[in-house]
Amino acid sequence: MKLARYIISIVFITTFINLNALAAPTDNDVVSIDLTADEEVTDGITFNNDGTKMFFSGTNSDKVHEYHLSTPYDMTSGSMSDQGIELSITEGKTQDIEFNLDGTKLFVIGVTNDTVYEYTLTTGFDLTTASTDTTASFSVRSDLTSPTGMIFNHDGTYLYVIGNDNNKIIQYELSTGFDITTANSTAINEFSVNSKVPNPHGLTFSPDGKKVFIAHDDIADDDGDENRTDEVHEYTLSTPWDISTMSYEGMFETDDITRAGDVDFNNTGTKMYVTDFHHDIVLEYDLTCGFSIVSCIDPTENKDKVALVEAQAEIAKNFILQTSSSVLNRIEWLRRNGKENKLTNQNIKFQFSNKMLSSLSKVIPVSSGQNVVNELLPGGFSYWSEGNISIGRVGDTSSSSTKVISTNGITFGADKKTDENNFYGLAFRASQDNVDVGTIGSSIDMDAYSLTLYASTSEDDTKFIDSILGFSNLRTDIFNKNGLHNLRGKRDGKQIFSAIKFRSTFKKDQFNLTPIGKINLGYTQLDSYTETKSEGLALKYKKQEIQTRIASIGMMFDDTIGFKNSTIKPNGKLEYSRDFSPSSDAVFSYVSEPNKNYILSVDTGAFHNLKTNIGFDLTTKNNLLITFNYERNQSSGSSYTDSLYFGGSYISNKDTEYAMALDDNKAFFDYKRNLNGFDIKVSSNYSLMSEIPDYGANIEVSSTF
Repeated sequence: MKLARYIISIVFITTFINLNALAAPTDNDVVSIDLTADEEVTDGITFNNDGTKMFFSGTNSDKVHEYHLSTPYDMTSGSMSDQGIELSITEGKTQDIEFNLDGTKLFVIGVTNDTVYEYTLTTGFDLTTASTDTTASFSVRSDLTSPTGMIFNHDGTYLYVIGNDNNKIIQYELSTGFDITTANSTAINEFSVNSKVPNPHGLTFSPDGKKVFIAHDDIADDDGDENRTDEVHEYTLSTPWDISTMSYEGMFETDDITRAGDVDFNNTGTKMYVTDFHHDIVLEYDLTCGFSIVSCIDPTENKDKVALVEAQAEIAKNFILQTSSSVLNRIEWLRRNGKENKLTNQNIKFQFSNKMLSSLSKVIPVSSGQNVVNELLPGGFSYWSEGNISIGRVGDTSSSSTKVISTNGITFGADKKTDENNFYGLAFRASQDNVDVGTIGSSIDMDAYSLTLYASTSEDDTKFIDSILGFSNLRTDIFNKNGLHNLRGKRDGKQIFSAIKFRSTFKKDQFNLTPIGKINLGYTQLDSYTETKSEGLALKYKKQEIQTRIASIGMMFDDTIGFKNSTIKPNGKLEYSRDFSPSSDAVFSYVSEPNKNYILSVDTGAFHNLKTNIGFDLTTKNNLLITFNYERNQSSGSSYTDSLYFGGSYISNKDTEYAMALDDNKAFFDYKRNLNGFDIKVSSNYSLMSEIPDYGANIEVSSTF
């Protein structure tokens, strides 16, 4: 079979639906491919993953045919060539064909045996490597006869079959994706299309499972003059892939098709292909927006897209709270240890959300301070740091998918006492946040940086005002998985935030009881951005403003208990917070339909939160310092976070220092000693979790002349 065995014809559309209101095919030329030379009754059609191969079958032969396209999904002259590749199959009257994800399985269904047949291919989407005999089969005859179309969901765990004797769609479940031997013989769902599509043929879904398209062979209009009009019908599913939730949207009607056989789309949904088994042709249409012939898919009804929008606002707001918390933690530590000269401290903080903590009950997270020295920076400044690792999960809702959140961050700071009760400082924080959304691979990666000024003032050692002012820069990579299609976006943002904390301490001997009041304020602006990589599905997001308004009241306590060779300072806190932050409107539109905006109102936090904290600071006379805190933050509903803080340092004498730390799955040990004016430092590290052991060692010798 050669290129001359098919001809190219151009058919112009003369009547179209109003494109300002609907997402119908445009009035561009419709490309029509004549396949009569290979199949006199062309019906089923499908493509490989990148659109460089087209496969079709028909009811007049027992073969599947393979065509190659030099330009993906482009059937225009010079792009498509007949390779003379065909596969003889068991089904004599094939209605539809489908592949698994990598093309190593071909599925065929027809009206002769009412059965799905499977063939294996050693090379994906290459019919020359297909098995000559079927490797598996699955009968649908008990549920419908004369099946005319089939489709799998994105992971092959559902099989959908449609028939024109019963005029219904049947949904089967497979325990192993694309393995029809594991299909449950009892259908889990069925949906009648008889009222709108009394003679259905082709069947396909949008990649997110939110829309169903059915080709309609309208035999009732056949008056013998071949001027009949067939349609493609569109349904919407309120629950993806669940056909029991289908509702009718409308149809695209065209006089280009006499007997509609099957319908398919390119990978972005910007082109639609319909077979006509009366004229044995395939027609190609351009669409206004992806996978939409009546109306564009409403992105606010996609739970993964909603979760992506929510997560961007939530992690931006959380960065403000995490930054403020680390600075206020430093101020509290200074107040508890204000009489000491050891004002340098470093901590690593581990946070675990509700279910994670219980599962890790046998593995207590450990951290320790590192490089803690009993000295002041030039000019009387003390320095400090705090790192954090957070793991959390937000369950799905009726409108939003599950979000799994992880955060790695570290804060460095330096502060200086101006007198006995007043000090000020500067802190820098860097953080990496990752959010995994849903179950098919959508995610967000955010790098954030902040610079914070802080101060604490008091006139009488009992009443204090702590205040902070900070600025942040956000850089976010967004990965939106839509079925088999990947969309990407980059979004920047800026923040300004502040917090003020009032404390009044009541003292009795060494015991301090401190009522507190706190206000957190913040403003975030996320820049506009446009998704790329998937034309027709891409969205354009406008600038978004997010406000943070949180008021808190609570009570803190600390005590000092002296022993012969050590001092322990137990401390604790109970704090209630009310979130008054207004909702934030995310506004976006399809790139292909910029005049229609979608608005999603996002609430960025729980209204009521209760935080409890208990811990201690231990100081020994031989310069051992240990700090430990446990914190629980309970939000309204069932959401809560558990946090553990642990730090430690040891200075053996004025010339020798030791430090140990656990950070980013690596263990560190440092030894430093001053010998005759020379500073000698030995450092080593060991990778704990790497499959390949990773060791490191370093020796430094320095002196000041």
